[in-house]
Order: sequence, then C-alpha cells, then structure tokens
Amino acid sequence: MVYLFIAAIFYAAALLFGTAAARNVNSNLAVGITNILAMVIPLAVAFPYIKKETFQHHRFGIIMALCSGACIAIFGMALNKSLP
Repeated sequence: MVYLFIAAIFYAAALLFGTAAARNVNSNLAVGITNILAMVIPLAVAFPYIKKETFQHHRFGIIMALCSGACIAIFGMALNKSLP
C-alpha cells in the first residue's frame, strides 16, 4: 500500500515537472528527455538481476512492457501538446 502512495506522489510530481518543462522548451524534447531517464534508471536497477533465462521464459512480458513504454511516450507527447 505504501508503494501505491509513493507511485501516486511521484506520478503527480512528474506531471508537474513535465508541464513546466514543456512550457520552457520544445515539448517533444521534454518528453524525450523524460522517457530516456524513465528507461535508463529502471534498467540500471534491474540489470544485475537479468539472466539469459529471463528473456527465454518471459518473452511475452518483455514485449508487453515495450508496448507499454511506447504508449507512455505517446501519452507524454500528447499531454504536453494539449496543455497551454
């Protein structure tokens, strides 16, 4: 339950920071930087746990995670374009 509250707080903070960034720089650049950081940090944490068997047994989950990342990137671009 604690992680749910932490996730909600950081999601709200990310939206506020993303909106401020989109007002001061090209919104697609802001989304790109945000998504690069959002990709690198979890990979740096998960990298020590990745083994060859992980990719063989969890291929569908990895494909769905990639699709989720693409949807979040499009969401970020659309949100920043829609805000004044």
